[in-house]
Amino acid sequence: MSFDRQIRAYRDTDRDHAIALFEAGNADYRSADTAAHFDTYMRRARSGEIDRLGDSFAERGGRIWMVEQGSDVVGMFGLEPETRTTMQLRRLYVTPRVQGTGLAQWMLARAEEKARALGAQRLSLTTSAHQVRAIRLYQRHGYDMRPDVQARHPLRSLRADTGKLSGLKTLASEQLPLSVTSPFQGVCHV
Repeated sequence: MSFDRQIRAYRDTDRDHAIALFEAGNADYRSADTAAHFDTYMRRARSGEIDRLGDSFAERGGRIWMVEQGSDVVGMFGLEPETRTTMQLRRLYVTPRVQGTGLAQWMLARAEEKARALGAQRLSLTTSAHQVRAIRLYQRHGYDMRPDVQARHPLRSLRADTGKLSGLKTLASEQLPLSVTSPFQGVCHV
């Protein structure tokens, strides 16, 4: 398998790839007990964000990137401003056929680089408590993972053990707040 990886900005022609990554990344949550609620969540997420991913992120001052390995799209991630000094990592997905190859670790490092380049001092994220491999990845890379008491998981009403964790990592103490030339200027409200 080739490890010739590159990252590039999301294009409108990536819509089908983004949908496939989103669906594959969430497939493990569907069960006979949760099917109705899960399907409702997936439809809402698709119509509210995934089907118009580039515009959806841009409306919130964010950006999304696609990851290619050779000529195949194998992953994606997005960054959105959370505060003047913190970016939020969102929608990090890796296609199942390349999971376990170190791609998610590589993508996380690229996301941190992009956040730093955009002037962020911290990077935050939220993930499901069921995403054990993702949580371990984030912890290994310095994210302080804690229960997210504000998050409302779409399946919470069905399974009491389903929850969210939030992570936060300081990227670099020497970073300055977002500059006036930042594409996020005027978007972030503290």
